[in-house]
Amino acid sequence: MAPLINRNAIRAAYNTANAKQLQVVLHYEQTILSAYPEVRNQLSTYRNYEQSFEKKSQEVVKTFSWLPFNVVMSACCCVQYFKAEIK
Repeated sequence: MAPLINRNAIRAAYNTANAKQLQVVLHYEQTILSAYPEVRNQLSTYRNYEQSFEKKSQEVVKTFSWLPFNVVMSACCCVQYFKAEIK
């Protein structure tokens, strides 16, 4: 007879558990939906920096093309070093 007496309490606990489960699923979904644009934006920013760095290094080579080859290569190595430091 105990389950019949506590039927409303059992039903309330069941409904509460279902509601909490739905809440967790919705929170997880929201987290995924907000994380995707954040990652995409960070990747885009990284690519932009990489392209900018590449263009700047080409500008350096063009600007200092009158210098001896070993000096230009040293400058390129410095650019590659700083590029690696950013990553």
